[in-house]
Amino acid sequence: MKKRNRLACLLSLLLMFSLLLSSCVGPGVFPAVPIDTTAPTSSHLETKPPVETTTKPTELPSPEPSSTAETPSTEPTGTTEFTVDPNDTALIRWQNAGQRDYLPDEPVAMVPFSEMNYVRPDVEKLYAEFDSLTQRAANSTDAESLLSEFYKLYDGYISFYSMDSLANVLYSLDTTRNYYQDEYDYCESEAPNLEEKLEALYKAFAASPSRKELEKLYFTEGFFDKYDDYEVYTNPEYLRLSQEEAALLTEYRDLTADIQVTYQGKTKSLDEWMETNNYSEYIGALTAYYEQYNAAVGDVYVRLVKVRQQLAAALDYDSYADYSYDMTYGRDYTPEQGSAFLEGIRTHLLPVLNRANADLSLAWLDYDDASEESLRNMLESAAQNIGGTVFDAYRFMTAYDLCDIGKSPRKLEASFQTYLYDYEAPFVFLNSRGDSKDYTTFSHEFGHFTDSYYNYGANEDLETAETFSQAMEFLALTYTDTLSEKEKNTLLKKNLLDTLQTFVYQGAYADFESRVYALDPDEITLEKINDLYRQCCKDYGLYEQGFDFYYSQSWIDVLHFFEVPYYIISYCVSAETALQVYRLEAEEKGAGVAAYFRLLDRSYDAGVQQVMEDAKMESPFRDGVLEETAEFFTLKLGIK
Repeated sequence: MKKRNRLACLLSLLLMFSLLLSSCVGPGVFPAVPIDTTAPTSSHLETKPPVETTTKPTELPSPEPSSTAETPSTEPTGTTEFTVDPNDTALIRWQNAGQRDYLPDEPVAMVPFSEMNYVRPDVEKLYAEFDSLTQRAANSTDAESLLSEFYKLYDGYISFYSMDSLANVLYSLDTTRNYYQDEYDYCESEAPNLEEKLEALYKAFAASPSRKELEKLYFTEGFFDKYDDYEVYTNPEYLRLSQEEAALLTEYRDLTADIQVTYQGKTKSLDEWMETNNYSEYIGALTAYYEQYNAAVGDVYVRLVKVRQQLAAALDYDSYADYSYDMTYGRDYTPEQGSAFLEGIRTHLLPVLNRANADLSLAWLDYDDASEESLRNMLESAAQNIGGTVFDAYRFMTAYDLCDIGKSPRKLEASFQTYLYDYEAPFVFLNSRGDSKDYTTFSHEFGHFTDSYYNYGANEDLETAETFSQAMEFLALTYTDTLSEKEKNTLLKKNLLDTLQTFVYQGAYADFESRVYALDPDEITLEKINDLYRQCCKDYGLYEQGFDFYYSQSWIDVLHFFEVPYYIISYCVSAETALQVYRLEAEEKGAGVAAYFRLLDRSYDAGVQQVMEDAKMESPFRDGVLEETAEFFTLKLGIK
């Protein structure tokens, strides 16, 4: 933990939510809007284009693993209630293994999720303590005393973000509890102020006569070098703009918290309108929704884009893309490489998807019903058969009730994994659909859980994070023994098709926001943004004649654009790295599992290319990568 970039740690905390996209298949059917967010919204809109249909609209370390598995075991398992055994090393968490590496080597007092309590952080007290230490650090030669006080402050800093995450989970479990959304908004609004305090303290340490001794005792050599002339949250203009951005996000959340649509003299929620089997009513209500919300939601987005461009300029970045890739995500590839990757998707994968959509055998693949019990049975079986840290993570999750996967109209329409630092515990949230798509969604979030469990929620780039989740989708389906071979093969093929769609659909979204942020400020208008979205849909083969209103205005349903700009391309890049794991497994049983375990043992500061290299795998930006990927899809999906 000592060697980790502290700003990167913050960004990891703010971007820990990874939510699996949901889609439908068939010619002319656009996928349900994917959700991936760092903030709770009480109702996220999930619409599909108005295609004539008789069906309803679809919804959208430990320092070392306690055991290892280079190849999976093969013994089947039944559903088990895992109780807390004090001698079971997989269920023991250590205080000094995560962000609080300065603490003694003692076990964390674990409790089940139901006993975890949210308490609003006392930020005023914390700020005063930061100010006091910052002032004292300027002239102090007592490095040990400074560090002792710093540890106490940093403990409060970590607890702040732990409560931030817990408030989000509690709201997501029951969106009628507005208290927790208010608390989450409160924490988010205070986060820039807390970062300002931490940055000011680091700058004081950098100027302190104790600088070298502080680095020797804890921070590592050269840690304070960048703080000699570093100014982010202590930049008044940047802090002002950050607060303005946070206010706009609150405005967006309030605006979309309760979507009510008036159509034919009736006012109902959008979800209620979308449940109709009457095609004309569906079309009319959907049109009315965009007429009523595109302008209002779009106005917030216009202002967000302009503020974010100013944020980048305040730190002397040439573009918001450069700022985002570097400051927000710490990627080890450039916006130019990202653009080339998107071009490769259009060139090599879009034609494969077009052929897949024309294949009736693939178009009619569908999901069967699936209960919560069957989800747990499936994943437990897969985790036990894979073994090692994967099964350790599953037992830990079950022993402390660290997942909620039931279906409820009061839950947030989303799926995510987050990390609760005060308890050194990951948590999986899933509002299930009730069909077998939930198998891959649960596996996806469990992939994040396994990584967070093994690495104690340690920092990582988004591409690496999504590699763990997307690869687990394929491994879990491969290794479970609660499904028949026919069911497994169908779901694997369906998941491959969904992954192919991920490349193309998410590529379109990523390209769209890149085009928006490349505009000059005076060009950023709602009309221009609608035009750009329509054009991206056409460029990626997603446009259907006759529904222009949908393909120009439905971008307002994509939460990524508002909450986590430039996040989406990570789905595309990580889809390739996850496929590498599955390809290895398809070629030789156990090879993909072995690769997954190598990936888990990752460097906390490395980008996806370095992580892949360390795990003896290939860069997602290698020459010919998407041609190879296109061939793999063609072969495994049986596309002519």
